[in-house]
Amino acid sequence: MIEERVAELKEAAESLEVLSHDEEAREEYEARQKAIHDHISNLEEAKRKGKEEGREEERKKAEKEKREMVKNMLKNGVIVDIIVKSSELSKEEVKNEIG
Repeated sequence: MIEERVAELKEAAESLEVLSHDEEAREEYEARQKAIHDHISNLEEAKRKGKEEGREEERKKAEKEKREMVKNMLKNGVIVDIIVKSSELSKEEVKNEIG
């Protein structure tokens, strides 16, 4: 990613040198560079949001699995105090899974 940006900046500097003699061409070039930069920023933001959403989904999945484990432990006669220690849920949370 960094190498790509360095290459882009090098190309941009060379192009700017050539285009600096023509005002309209320079403005077009700068607008294009801004659009490229904006696009890259948008992609990076989308990637960050996607990762964040993925982490949230994993947290929800883990919580659901924990609740299912607690229900199974209760069905199998495991006492509430042991479930509390094993699951890191409160006594009230475990009792809520009973019914």
